[in-house]
Amino acid sequence: NGGYPAQPPASDQPLTLQQRAELLYPRLDRDRIPALLEQWERQPGGAANQLAALAEEHRQLQQELAAWQTASPTHHPETGEPLTPGQRRYERRNRQLMARQLEQAWLRETDVDQYFDDPARSGHTLRLDIPIMGELPNLSSHFDHVSLLSLIGTRTTRGAQAFLSRFQRVRHLEVRHTPLGSLPAQVSLAPNRNPLSLSDCNIVLTAANQVELASMRPRQTPAQAQHPSALAPDVHAPHVLMALDRTP
Repeated sequence: NGGYPAQPPASDQPLTLQQRAELLYPRLDRDRIPALLEQWERQPGGAANQLAALAEEHRQLQQELAAWQTASPTHHPETGEPLTPGQRRYERRNRQLMARQLEQAWLRETDVDQYFDDPARSGHTLRLDIPIMGELPNLSSHFDHVSLLSLIGTRTTRGAQAFLSRFQRVRHLEVRHTPLGSLPAQVSLAPNRNPLSLSDCNIVLTAANQVELASMRPRQTPAQAQHPSALAPDVHAPHVLMALDRTP
């Protein structure tokens, strides 16, 4: 169970919503729970149904992360060469570390993103700087409470676009050394994101996503993105182009 306290044995006295939330989020500041319960009460079915759904989502997350760790690579994704025993241990350890970070983020145990003056509006941070070879975890859980996300991978990291799709409400997105191929979906979903930083992500610029970039305010423009020489830069959007790396 990842070191989390086991649930107490059942008793005749039903647990209150506060107690159920404390069991679900054992390390969350207790002072933050009433605001969450109030938020969940406004959802369909009320707070009780939301807590039940969240408990099931947590169980599913644990299963998905366990399966992802089991599927640690045995061969290099680019060359097909078998990994050495030491490399395989390294990859398994990295997946264990990232799985732990992801569960902590889901449980709201990571640092609070203190961006807003109103603490009730503050989300959580998630900084993933562990190199992953092969696929990132394919998750069904929602991480809408994560507002600052940093993902630093390697050129052998795969599945980043699908992984990023689980983080729909980030206000600060940073992706480095991770193949994306195209701009993350979050760019078009929230063009006013502040800030957005993409570095060494093998992004292929097209006429369509150049329009997206040009429509963004300068402080929200990707810090670096690889620019294929086949597509001429748009000189009418200098605040965008100055922030782009060009491939040799």
